[in-house]
Amino acid sequence: MARNQFSTRPLGDFQVTTISDGFALAPAATLVRATDRLNLANQWRMARQIHKPLMRADVLMFVVSSRNEKILIDAGAGHALGPTMGKAQQNLRRAGVQATDITKVLISHPHPDHLCGISDRGAMLYPNAYIYLDRRDYEYWSAPEHTYSQFGRALAPYIAVDRLRLFEPGDELAAGVSAVPLPGHTIGHSGFQVQSGAAKALFWGDIIHDYDYQLANPDHTFVLRDFHAVRVADEIAMQQKILAEVAASHELVFAPHAPFPGAGHVVVSSSGTYGWKISS
Repeated sequence: MARNQFSTRPLGDFQVTTISDGFALAPAATLVRATDRLNLANQWRMARQIHKPLMRADVLMFVVSSRNEKILIDAGAGHALGPTMGKAQQNLRRAGVQATDITKVLISHPHPDHLCGISDRGAMLYPNAYIYLDRRDYEYWSAPEHTYSQFGRALAPYIAVDRLRLFEPGDELAAGVSAVPLPGHTIGHSGFQVQSGAAKALFWGDIIHDYDYQLANPDHTFVLRDFHAVRVADEIAMQQKILAEVAASHELVFAPHAPFPGAGHVVVSSSGTYGWKISS
């Protein structure tokens, strides 16, 4: 069996199973500051500074199992973004998790690498699950000027049978699981606080993409396509706020683009910036 396909750990009375959907590649020069622009000069500057042409990010999702249900947090890309992803279903089976056992799928934000793995060619991959999505994100990405074709196709089979649920910031989505507003990366970007007794963890979505460069340079974020200065500034501000909070609290973090198994702690480095300490 290949390495880094799935991993299970306890969280209080819960179990959290990390499932790999594969990995994504993006130009490293798309890491920017709020004062930058996506132009050749800044891309050349970043390429020289980072010393690598491509940024590699794991694409992970997490099954939170309690006595009563199995909740999936984020769903991977499925076959929407190329051959390096789309491994989630086979890895779920290898981990002993049946797709039919998933009762809820919580989406941190509806970018393809988090949403599109919920369905395949018009069929629900989690036929007994409800899909949970922040209302602001749903309304934004449903608008004709913002939507993309895969968004509608992924959600359509669930909407057809009334299995889409829209949540508000702070809503309790299951026993011990609540939505945490982390807007910036998208208008309704959300984390999920999971707590069982004294054990808790923050599933923080796309607060960070590159766990080497961004943690050492928390004034940079990842912009692949459209640069909107206000949104980028908001994303960096949220990124810096959450990094400071979890570094101070030592809270366990689950992150879909962190190195496998996607669980770790944010630590303060000797230079006063941040680092990622994997928790296996």
